[in-house]
Amino acid sequence: MGKKILGFWMCVIFAAALLLPSGLWAGWEKVKWDAPKNKKGKVQGGGPIGIAGKNNIYLGFGGSHLIHYDGKNFKEIKHEKTGDREWDLREIVVNSEKDIWAFGDNGYSIHFTGKEWTSVKNPLTGKGRRPGRLWGSGCASANKCFSGSRAGDLVEWDGSSWKLASKSGEPPAEGSRVYAIDFTSPDSGWMVGEALVAKWDGKGWKKLGVEVPRIYSMHLGKGYGWMVGDGGAFFKLAGDTWEKVSVKGSFFRMRGVSCKSKSDCWAVGDAGAAFHNDGSGWKKVKLGTFDRMSRVKFGHGHGIIVGGKGLVM
Repeated sequence: MGKKILGFWMCVIFAAALLLPSGLWAGWEKVKWDAPKNKKGKVQGGGPIGIAGKNNIYLGFGGSHLIHYDGKNFKEIKHEKTGDREWDLREIVVNSEKDIWAFGDNGYSIHFTGKEWTSVKNPLTGKGRRPGRLWGSGCASANKCFSGSRAGDLVEWDGSSWKLASKSGEPPAEGSRVYAIDFTSPDSGWMVGEALVAKWDGKGWKKLGVEVPRIYSMHLGKGYGWMVGDGGAFFKLAGDTWEKVSVKGSFFRMRGVSCKSKSDCWAVGDAGAAFHNDGSGWKKVKLGTFDRMSRVKFGHGHGIIVGGKGLVM
């Protein structure tokens, strides 16, 4: 009986170490809110994050739910596909508080210009939930944006309309799924995805022969960059290419990476996997959850993590 009691309390202590607030939380805390649910009453998981200002944050949750967070309250933004279970939002790109894009399944793209969100057609609109799934997206400038699809197509915004990038001389992703696009300037950026690494030079995309697994997220900063993906993969930017970095304890799928600075970066993934880099290397951190963490994002003094079961930190 004594051994059983001891075993019970050891389990309690172990669970507390994982789930109770402590120094291991590293400044993160769960936000209590009424997350959207589907028709079966299941709480929807989160995905894209867009930080437009100090108290101006947009979050995408399953079923095309677009949520605005003002630092205190969550409010659902109505748009054409609000609550539609067939069309999930996959990416949010912020150029300014009055210029924000959101992309999703079936070639769905909506644009905020300061007053309301409006649907904007592109060549993949209506192509189907998966073939037209717009995921990795980014803007080199307000008049030069790209969004890549699950099928490897690439669409381009020229300031007035969307068109297939291949028609304007920009090579598509050649059938590779596009999961992330980011820029440091109008003349420098990267596009990554499923066995895909391509560089933007201001004129066009050039696919590089870098061997990578499926890459889900990327962050570019001044003179540095990180990307993460399947199998706990971490890659760092090394000049004009990317180098794989071995990170102890990383084997779950990593889905998000973002940095406050070169010496303060975070990466998150499946089964509550979280890592912090203070400039000396990546170290595993416990954030008190075993849920999938889909994205992490920093900006305007905020740090946001979203994930499964309506998780917001």
